[in-house]
Amino acid sequence: MLSPTRAWKSLCARTGGSIARVTFYRWVRNGKVYSIRLGERIFVPAAALEDVIRQCLSGEKF
Repeated sequence: MLSPTRAWKSLCARTGGSIARVTFYRWVRNGKVYSIRLGERIFVPAAALEDVIRQCLSGEKF
């Protein structure tokens, strides 16, 4: 389980930094990136992040 900021940094490191922070947070808010809310905190599961990374690297439309 990663915080959205840590998930975004990991995504940028693995994809060459081509995803804007605002875009990633929009994906989390809109449900394009699976996330879990615990109280007031939001977490992105590592498996969900791996799916996003795979889609970005393969060129799939997100």
